[in-house]
Amino acid sequence: MVSLLLTQDLRVKPGFPIEITAQVDAHAIRVAIEWSVIEHEAGPGADADAAHRYLHDQRSRIERAIQAHLFAQGMPLRGQLTLSRDDLETLAGDAG
Repeated sequence: MVSLLLTQDLRVKPGFPIEITAQVDAHAIRVAIEWSVIEHEAGPGADADAAHRYLHDQRSRIERAIQAHLFAQGMPLRGQLTLSRDDLETLAGDAG
């Protein structure tokens, strides 16, 4: 089971990946979401507020993308993974 651990003090800097923590069973992993994902959803002028809205609104979709990544490739040895726009577009037909 994957669960995102979103905190209020999430640091967002436009143009850079957003790093969040996900709990996978008893393990915590760092997940970086490429900024292009936010820009694709919110437009090229995306800001920190748009990023926070995206994380909140698309939480279950992000969790499913993490699960799909772990199913396909296993637990990352360094405890880190990056989700790209392609990773999330694979689930675009699913309700978020």
